[in-house]
Amino acid sequence: MPDKEVIALQSVGEGEFWDRFAEIMGSPDGLMTYRYLGCRQDPESLEGHMDVRHDMRNPAGGIMAAPLSIAMAEGRGDDVAVPAPVMTSVHVVDEGRDVGSVVSYPYDGPSRSGRTLAFGAGGVVVDGADRDRVIAFTDSLGVSLATTPPGYEYVPPAPSGVVDSPGLPPLHVVFGARRNERDRWELPELTRQSASTSGTLHHGATQIVLERVAFELAATRTGTESLQIRDWTVMYTAPGTVGPFEAAGAVMGNAPRPARCAARVHLIDKGRDDRLIALGTAVFEVIT
Repeated sequence: MPDKEVIALQSVGEGEFWDRFAEIMGSPDGLMTYRYLGCRQDPESLEGHMDVRHDMRNPAGGIMAAPLSIAMAEGRGDDVAVPAPVMTSVHVVDEGRDVGSVVSYPYDGPSRSGRTLAFGAGGVVVDGADRDRVIAFTDSLGVSLATTPPGYEYVPPAPSGVVDSPGLPPLHVVFGARRNERDRWELPELTRQSASTSGTLHHGATQIVLERVAFELAATRTGTESLQIRDWTVMYTAPGTVGPFEAAGAVMGNAPRPARCAARVHLIDKGRDDRLIALGTAVFEVIT
């Protein structure tokens, strides 16, 4: 059964809504995604900031896709709705091997918010030390589960105390992923640390474990771990509410040791009759 203390804000009364929101987003035992990655938002410009640690890089030294996507999402949309993602994508144009930090901000372009769906113009992630250097573009589509009451204030994630070091464990391990009896990666049952404001598995943990599976598949097909993800798209097909959550996938195409490799991965909620909750597609490039 899921953790009894998991909070779904769409079912919380107006009087306690923002206190509960702060419990999820800002407390040390709340959602760990933004806290562990060290995401933070400038309350004036609404820009997102994230230092790039060793555990956010692939073996070739480039930045992984999931951290870039997570950095773009932190602190956005919570002021008007209890949001849930429908689709997120990252297009990496610069692997950022020498980049120490990134800044993310919404792209100034056309967007539309319907009654429940929000179609964004996308976002841009740049080098924190050189804002003319674009690292990635992002796109997203989200749904509103409920409107929020007045009184929003940005709640920064609690400090994680994580110091950059080559010895940091891989992100998927930190988020609880483990090999199960079928030798597949799976995330544990839902807890406060993995649950979003809607009381379901957060997209951060989802992306991190799916990217790990996609990377392993691509490395096996290409015969090398010197890979950089170029395009990363995740479709969130249903909420993950129980767990454990099992990930698996396959490489697309039959060419041996290609210069580019595509993997299709998915995540299921084993606690809900193997319900499909996310589908991911990753395109990797061999770095020589």
